[in-house]
Amino acid sequence: MLRAMMVLVFLSLSACGPEELPHGTGAEVPPLGPLYERDLRGRTRAQLLAEQRECLARGGEFARAGMRGFNCILPASDAGKSCTSSDQCESHCLSEGGGICAPTVPYFGCFGVLQNGRKATLCVD
Repeated sequence: MLRAMMVLVFLSLSACGPEELPHGTGAEVPPLGPLYERDLRGRTRAQLLAEQRECLARGGEFARAGMRGFNCILPASDAGKSCTSSDQCESHCLSEGGGICAPTVPYFGCFGVLQNGRKATLCVD
């Protein structure tokens, strides 16, 4: 039982990295692993493949990002635009550079944001 728990902890932590699939190649989603048939969000391999096709068709990158597995990372339409609050951006208003809209939706990690001109730290997993 302890060994199974250690394997699950390892698998959960390994999902935190930005392991990307080949972009634009139609490459398949890697196997989910021998211990389970669904990812951490309950999606089957077939569902992941369908999401990957849809993501690539929308111009996104289907990548392992955040703590819960694969996500469709899309370019933000207002990336780099000046801002003072996240409600002015499609994604987040990053505090770097005095306030610019984040480059992607979603935007993962820990980063400084501006909310009504005030700086805060936000962590998105």
